[in-house]
This record gives sequence, C-alpha cells and structure tokens, in this order.
Amino acid sequence: MSVSTITIAAILATGAAIPCGGPSDLPENAAIEDKRALAATFLSSPEETQPFDSGVESSPDAAQQAPVPAAPVNDDAAVGQPVVDADEMNADHQDILVEGLTGPSPGDPLETVNVQTFEAVQAVDKALVEPVTVGYINVLPKPMRDGLHNAVTNLDEPLVFLSFLLQLKPLKALATAGRFAVNSTIGLGGLIDVAKREPFNHPHQRNGLGHTLAYYGVGPGPFLYLPLIGSTTVRDLSGTLAAMPLLPFIIGKPFNNPAYVIPKATLSAIDERAQDNERLTKIHSESSNPYPVYRSYYLRKREAEVDMIRGLRDNAEVPVFEDELPDIEDPPHVDKGAALDAGGHLSATNDDAVTPAE
Repeated sequence: MSVSTITIAAILATGAAIPCGGPSDLPENAAIEDKRALAATFLSSPEETQPFDSGVESSPDAAQQAPVPAAPVNDDAAVGQPVVDADEMNADHQDILVEGLTGPSPGDPLETVNVQTFEAVQAVDKALVEPVTVGYINVLPKPMRDGLHNAVTNLDEPLVFLSFLLQLKPLKALATAGRFAVNSTIGLGGLIDVAKREPFNHPHQRNGLGHTLAYYGVGPGPFLYLPLIGSTTVRDLSGTLAAMPLLPFIIGKPFNNPAYVIPKATLSAIDERAQDNERLTKIHSESSNPYPVYRSYYLRKREAEVDMIRGLRDNAEVPVFEDELPDIEDPPHVDKGAALDAGGHLSATNDDAVTPAE
C-alpha cells in the first residue's frame, strides 16, 4: 500500500481536514463529503495513486460521482507471457509419434531384391542341394572328401598364379606355380596336398581377379545375392565373369573343354557346399534373420583375404557372427616393413611381407 493511500485512510478515520487550497466559504459538511469522495476514488484504483494536486478546486458535485471501476487484469499478460489457447494446450500434451527412417542397409541398395533371391535360393537349397550335400558327407568318408577338395583347389591354382602376377608379386606367383606342379605330380593330380607340408610349406591362398581389383583399391560396390553364385559384390562378380574366359583363352586345354569345365564346376559347387555346411547350419540355427549374417560374413571374409594378400595378416579366418571372437591361435601378423597407404591402412612394402600359416 502506498503512502498516499495510508494517509487518506487515516483522514477518513480521524475526520481531519485535507488542505486543498480551495475557497474557505464551503459548508463544513460539504467539505467533509468532498474529502471522503476523493479518498474513495484513490482507494478504488488498482494502480499507484499520484499525490493529490492542491491546485484543483473541490466541488460538491464530486460526492455524486461513482467510483472508477478497476480495469480487469490478465494474469498471463502480467507476467509477460502470451495467452495460449486451450486447444493448443491440449495438443501439446498429445503423444508424439516418431518414425525412423526405413531403407536398405548401407552397401546393399538392392536389399529388397537380394532378400527375395536369398529366400528363393534357400528354398531350393533346403529341398535339393542340402539333401545332396548331406548324402555326399554321409556316403563318402572324410579322407575321400578331403582328397576331392584338394583336387578341386589345385585346379584353381593357375588363376591364383595369374592374379599374383597382376598384383606384381612375382615370388608369390612362383610359389603358387611350384605348389601346382608339386601337387599335380607328387600329390597324384592334387588329391594330396603335399605342397603345404615340409619341406615346401606353401599352403593354398585364395586369390582371383576380384581380389586383384580390391588390392588396387577398387571398392566392393553394392552387395549382391545371385542364384548359382550366392553372396558377391559388383567388384567380385566382375572378377568372376572376367576369369571365366581368361584361362581357356590363355592356357587352353583342358580349361576350354566342356568335358572338363562342367564336371569341375559341379564338383566345386558340391565341395564348397559341403565345406560350408557346418557354418550354414550354425547360421540358420542361431539366427532368426540369416540374410544379414550371410552378407556380413562374406564381406568380412573377403576383406580378410585381401588383407592377407596385402601382408596385413597371416590368415583369413573370421568368425561366423560379427560379435564373435575369431577362432585363431595367433593374432594377425603385420610385417615390420609395412607402411600406411593412402587410405590409412597398412600395406606391405615387399613381396615376402607375410609368411603363410601352415
């Protein structure tokens, strides 16, 4: 309460006269009523009242004037906040639905088509290929299966030899040529892998034109899942297609003979399915969505193979599931002569950066 309000209230209580500076001949009762009306006007205002101006002449009509009504006060405006509509306030309390972005996985722009192809191939595999593979495993003893696997692998050595030449690794190419010669003769046409044992110590190393493209920095491109080929990428598919006519054109017989090509391709497919049977069984038994596991395993496996060619590791073993630890005894070996390439990765600076694991 202001000082002027307190003063006026005191005047009303005591009946004291307020010096107004007006005419002195006003009746006494009229002067008192005039003072009370003036005090009521001050008390009825919600705002701070200014000091009374003694220069204003009092009038008996002032007693007949009604008090000035107080202006309505907006609570929101009083605190400097805008007035919010009730509908808007209710809308603010409604649940907000957040939708995530949907689309193909990184590196797999054709994921929808790939998944459909994968499901179709898996259906055929379960109905036909898997029973044949299981029969192949159950009928043939393991030494015979290993011998057929060695023979099929030995027939791939010319492509490995050519790939090492394209990668400017002459010592690796010579070692591959020696391995092919030893296994083709002493190893009975490749049925026995003699070259990986003492005193040769030259185990098989996967290599091809797709690996060569990756070795020179070509990216994998989109992931693909194709019938008869399975998991691959645009880069690796290009290497596979280029290798098909390459060996028949460069080497000739028997690589250009259908009597050799068709049985070799059939036996390779059965052998590869048998080699992967345990891994595929694990994927389908432990994963409710096997397609991304297939994709992840293939990409990581191919990267490990390329790193091995570059001299960044001793082997290309990777776990089936990405969150598993690799099942290897020794950590990847990096040669001391390796250096960082333009992408910040280690790259071997000499041809013998890695000693192959036995």
